[in-house]
Amino acid sequence: MLTRIDHVMIGVPDLAKATDTYTRLGFAIHPGGAHTGVGTHNAIAFFEEDYLELLGARDPAELRTAAAVPGSPFAGLVESLARGGGFFAVIVQSDDLATDAVAMRQRGVDVSDPAEGERRTPDGQALRWKTARLGADNPLPLIFIQHLTPLAERRRVAWGGEHPNGVRYLERVYIAVPDVAKTAEVYARVLGMPVSWTASGRRGAT
Repeated sequence: MLTRIDHVMIGVPDLAKATDTYTRLGFAIHPGGAHTGVGTHNAIAFFEEDYLELLGARDPAELRTAAAVPGSPFAGLVESLARGGGFFAVIVQSDDLATDAVAMRQRGVDVSDPAEGERRTPDGQALRWKTARLGADNPLPLIFIQHLTPLAERRRVAWGGEHPNGVRYLERVYIAVPDVAKTAEVYARVLGMPVSWTASGRRGAT
């Protein structure tokens, strides 16, 4: 089942500069490493169970090739970085991605089959996962992930120390949309969750 927000992906045209900026904002940023065969590299602010990911192009040509593969979690990243980067996607964690993908299709959602990926840390360790991406009919900023490397190990290799700004976890993610009611229905169908009213009177999938 889908269990939680795993991390938030932020595209950055220059990883070194972005790392400096987020460090000055009070985050303890740790070098993440390179995504195998994708042409990207990242840096991470790891919290108790979730994290912020700063993602940049290490090899633009390799990234363009990888992003063109149907279901790629990096589809659209090249264009996003060309516009200056910024928020790219919310990555939602699953404990059984194959089953969740089947359930989404039963709800009429176009979603890719899970595909394996990995990242090599600066010290050469491989961290592995599976991801699935929504099809063109559901252009939501969501990527689904099932980690194959345990949390304790992932946290250990990405831990940059306590964050000077005191951040311990991601509480929520706000996504600006032109039609709240209509978009909430789409998110509810994709995530398999009911639509509810928040305290402010706005609707959302909770």
